[in-house]
Amino acid sequence: MIKVLIVDDEPIFRMGLQTCLDWNALGFQIVGHAADGEEALRLIGERRPDVVFTDIKMPVMDGLELTERIMAQYDDIFVIILSCYNDFDFVREALRLGAVDYMVKLYVNPEEFAEFLRRMKERIDQRKEKRHHEMLIRREFQISISQLKENFFKNLLLTSRVDKSELLQKIKVLDLRIGTDGNYAVELYIDRYFQAVNRLGDEQLLKFAFLNIVNEVINEAARGEAFEREKGSYAAAVRLPPGDPAAVCRRMVGRINEITESMYGFTVSAGMSRRSGRLRELAELLREAQEAGLGRFYAKNGYFAVYDPGKIWTPNAVHPGQLNAVHHALENTDLSGLIGLLDDLERE
Repeated sequence: MIKVLIVDDEPIFRMGLQTCLDWNALGFQIVGHAADGEEALRLIGERRPDVVFTDIKMPVMDGLELTERIMAQYDDIFVIILSCYNDFDFVREALRLGAVDYMVKLYVNPEEFAEFLRRMKERIDQRKEKRHHEMLIRREFQISISQLKENFFKNLLLTSRVDKSELLQKIKVLDLRIGTDGNYAVELYIDRYFQAVNRLGDEQLLKFAFLNIVNEVINEAARGEAFEREKGSYAAAVRLPPGDPAAVCRRMVGRINEITESMYGFTVSAGMSRRSGRLRELAELLREAQEAGLGRFYAKNGYFAVYDPGKIWTPNAVHPGQLNAVHHALENTDLSGLIGLLDDLERE
């Protein structure tokens, strides 16, 4: 249903316009009416109509000021002017301000008005479809950029033999918020990953939402970029401000947890490298962050630690990726997968 607000200081006209035809049958729902522009603005904020029919001459706030205020605050509301025969100059000004159409209020023919509403509904439906299509294009573009950034970092993890000038060029092209040196590595883990996926219903949606949150939080306090390393695990290269980088990083992870827990119901654990380094050293720095993150297996959700070479969580024979796989199998109650992983560990 297309929601409609009627604004006119004459109660009889408001009632007549509301009862002259079956609005619902035409796909419209009247969500309120107001006697002046000020009351209308309050109702618009509460009920978010798609269409506002407004008179021009009203007390407190007239239709011209109301139209101007709507255009300034909302970009998705159609304003239709209700005019008298001698109001043409005012109508022309209202159209200049952003009103989409007008109708003469002294005589409303139900059949002609119904046809007017059908045309208006077609325009509104077309605009909604266009905006939905534009939103899908923007989302696809963002996903494509995110994938290019992810590919850049994953390729960087495979080789450290990258020319500095080439790195600088790619950083510029991809608009990465990092430098070629001074980067700490942070490994972030979504606690109970498969439960989080089930809660949102889509892995790609979870990835997209989580990366947006992480990158926004990181760049409020520092500069950096995050990317998905594997399911449920995300890596970030972060240039932290001078002082106590571990404290800054801990606060960032805490802020990420506040957002993800309140919005989606899951928490995040993290490990951080002990030192910063060149971007070409990211693989080595991430190994430190992953080692620090292993403590999450022995702690409650929302764990955070900085790499400590004196603290060894697991035997050297067990790779962090193997522990992640065991952790995911346990969360997903994948018994056969878990048995296979344990058999592989025993053979090694």
